Amino acid sequence: MQTVINVLQEQIAKPTKDIDDFVDKHPSLKQDKTLLETIDGIGSVIAKEVVCLIHTKQFKKASQMASFLGLIPKQRQSGVFVCLYA
Repeated sequence: MQTVINVLQEQIAKPTKDIDDFVDKHPSLKQDKTLLETIDGIGSVIAKEVVCLIHTKQFKKASQMASFLGLIPKQRQSGVFVCLYA
């Protein structure tokens, strides 16, 4: 079982390193990653994935990006109904 775990960890390590290298080679992506990490709830792993998947320049403020990612909960209520959602 430990052998299987070791093999899987090695298979995960390669793409992770490739993503790190890719982000580091592109200054704009590296800058975006650094900025994303300033948002509460976004760490290094999530920032790398977001930078690789989403064009961050479409958001004018960090709060817009956080809202898009569902990190900022909102409350909607009417009369007696209260709904919390991200």
